[in-house]
Amino acid sequence: MAQSIADIKRILYNSLADRSLGRVMAQLTLLADASHHEQLLEMQQSYKTLLQYYFDGVDDPERENIFRHLLRQCYEMTDDLCAAKTTRLSSEHPIWAALWLPLRYTEEETQAFARYLKGGSVEACMAVSATTLNHIELFDEPKMECLFEAAVDPRPEVSGRAWVGLMLTLAVHSRRLEFHPNLTNRLTLLLDQPDRVQQCQTILKQLILSKETESIARDIQDNILPVISKLAPQIKKHTGRNNLDDEQNDLQDLLDQNGIGDKMQEYTERQMEGMDINYSTFSQLKHFSFFHKMENWLVPFDTNHPEIAVLFGLESKQLGNVVKMLLDNDVMCDSDKYSFYLNIAQIPIQLRKQLAAQLQAETEQIKDMQTTTSRDALTNRYIQDLYRFCHLYPGHDKITNVFQLRFDFHKSPLFRLLNPGGEFLLPWADYLLKHGFTEYAVSAYTKLEELGPPDAGICRKVGYCCQRNGLYTQAVDYYRKAELIEPDDAWTQFRLAACLLKEGRSEEALALYDTLDAAHPNHWRYLLPKAVCEVKLGHFETARELFYKLEYLFPDKVETSDDYHLYLGHCCWMLQDRKAAVGHYAQACKREDLEEELRMSGLPFSEMDLVVIIDYLRYNNPAKGGPSPS
Repeated sequence: MAQSIADIKRILYNSLADRSLGRVMAQLTLLADASHHEQLLEMQQSYKTLLQYYFDGVDDPERENIFRHLLRQCYEMTDDLCAAKTTRLSSEHPIWAALWLPLRYTEEETQAFARYLKGGSVEACMAVSATTLNHIELFDEPKMECLFEAAVDPRPEVSGRAWVGLMLTLAVHSRRLEFHPNLTNRLTLLLDQPDRVQQCQTILKQLILSKETESIARDIQDNILPVISKLAPQIKKHTGRNNLDDEQNDLQDLLDQNGIGDKMQEYTERQMEGMDINYSTFSQLKHFSFFHKMENWLVPFDTNHPEIAVLFGLESKQLGNVVKMLLDNDVMCDSDKYSFYLNIAQIPIQLRKQLAAQLQAETEQIKDMQTTTSRDALTNRYIQDLYRFCHLYPGHDKITNVFQLRFDFHKSPLFRLLNPGGEFLLPWADYLLKHGFTEYAVSAYTKLEELGPPDAGICRKVGYCCQRNGLYTQAVDYYRKAELIEPDDAWTQFRLAACLLKEGRSEEALALYDTLDAAHPNHWRYLLPKAVCEVKLGHFETARELFYKLEYLFPDKVETSDDYHLYLGHCCWMLQDRKAAVGHYAQACKREDLEEELRMSGLPFSEMDLVVIIDYLRYNNPAKGGPSPS
């Protein structure tokens, strides 16, 4: 039922975004209960009157205001009706019961929020989180006013949560501000300080980075952990030695030899940029009963929490102090810290003491890892807590997962407040491009293109984004624009040629590769696609000569290049050297993929050709000079 209501809500929101009032009211008629029936009839009558006046030519200066008021009423009725038909997650925690459960805030809720905000840091943070999640589910002016109050709190852990909440809320309800001018004015005043604008810009970047969490987790699970698992016996040999420096050097050499060292260095750098590399590990440690309560996912880490306080008792003081030092830094979010401690609590006390002794031996090195908690680190860790809650909490399917939104913030009214002088749009677009969000970046760069004079750099970046998204025709257009502004740029010509080749315009691509090859003779990146163009144009002798030249100049590269072997195989086949052809096909791709490659080549392979090539490779392995075991 919850999913169907979510679908209905999305349909209604889409209709409201199109300002299709008549369609929205018709949809609401199907959803409305008896308590909303009379209000809906009044709204429909008001809209009919507005339409009648419009077509009668009546000059009505209030027409736009009435229309906007009706839109606001439709939004609010949509929220109320959908919320009433959705099962609300329960919580017995007093703060969450007071601020999460109510659908709309009355004076009672706003006063409760003010009380909690004046309390301790943990109470204030919990109040902000409960209000944020409530506001995401149902837009309500008093809730935003509460977040505004928290945003100016002097405690950075409280104000940071509030600004994250405001950014997320406005991402979900980006179109609602236009119906609440007093909220817009308040937000504008709050963002009158450059420091707050900068903080919000950073939060937008952190939210964008959260979209890489799943791909990072998959990479760690699929490409790093299996290798480390295989190396486990060798790693064990290098641990437990007296000389810690020798132990670490040997381990580092072992990881480097197996390609893991560079990968781990890459992830260390990505973590410093704010990416979440701990999700893969700690997502496996959320099975404790502690995480069955929704409020515990977002409670600030507190060693006095009753479920972990035992670890700081007298019998485990040594362990508590060492582990506390490990966790008093910016690396782990609060949810993961609780996971860590709860996991430690499962260890028998004797083993805990042994662990404490081992950790104590490395205390000096651990101290070197300490960092000061910065404002940006606080918001980044809170976003990671929210990400885990939205994906791993047992009841996460009953809440809005804000991290599934597009986060193309530059299209929202909020962005105008964070880009007051127009100086943030380019860094934002570049940031999106740097982190691979080319689909978002292209619209940001296009917006820049509309705002300023023709710029070759912008055109190149839009072209590159289009190319990465497989939009080769649009990419060609933008690269051509860049060429007109700044002719003879090698990077532009190379990218343009690649897109032309993808578009099947091989003759145009070849002309560009000839130009690049003349300016930079004997360069792999120009000679190989030039040879491919010759194949596509049917110039097989010329192409084969280029391939042999590549083999002479770059023996190491040709050995591992799939394109080299595939297209040289085409040359050999078309020049009747069939054994050489299948030898290159065997090195180019897997046998199960080869038939599709041959069909897509554009060359005149008959059905019999395809059968004999595949079957020959099935029984022979010409690339290695002998029969295949399969």
